[in-house]
Amino acid sequence: MPFEHYCPVCKEAGVKSWGAYGYGVQLLAGRPGAWYCANHRPANPPPFERAPRMIPDRFKAKCEFCTKELDTRMEGTHQYTSGWVMNRRAGGGNAIALPKRENRFAHRQCVEKAVKGSLGQTSMFG
Repeated sequence: MPFEHYCPVCKEAGVKSWGAYGYGVQLLAGRPGAWYCANHRPANPPPFERAPRMIPDRFKAKCEFCTKELDTRMEGTHQYTSGWVMNRRAGGGNAIALPKRENRFAHRQCVEKAVKGSLGQTSMFG
């Protein structure tokens, strides 16, 4: 069955008028919103509110630095890794050859702030 959306103002007046202007609509999130015809659409529509994105439990983690929830699948998420590295003659080391991934995650911006030393900074002067 197709998704039908009629103007509620016209419907109240007993007329079945197609609502072409949708407000608060998020069909993939299961929110059909309100639909109005051209004559009855609001002059000042309500602001768009994005539905909160649900993160499956297996991908939820707390950021090591800010303790806010993050999605481990998101690009830029950092995972704490340690392991064995072969030293080079000229110094330095190869990439981690035998990584040990720990269940510790952080946002990209939190890691960048920690590297710069500004993670705990609350103002320009402290």
